[in-house]
Amino acid sequence: MTVHVVGNVCVDSSFHLARLPQPGETLNADGVEEGLGGKGAN
Repeated sequence: MTVHVVGNVCVDSSFHLARLPQPGETLNADGVEEGLGGKGAN
């Protein structure tokens, strides 16, 4: 069997925050999750 993948594979990072930052504000993340993403991985 031959498999051809057209597209990229990348790592998606999702950051957990207590709230959304205000314009110009920087917040530290409470946690992070990483998973596969991109057209090739989907």
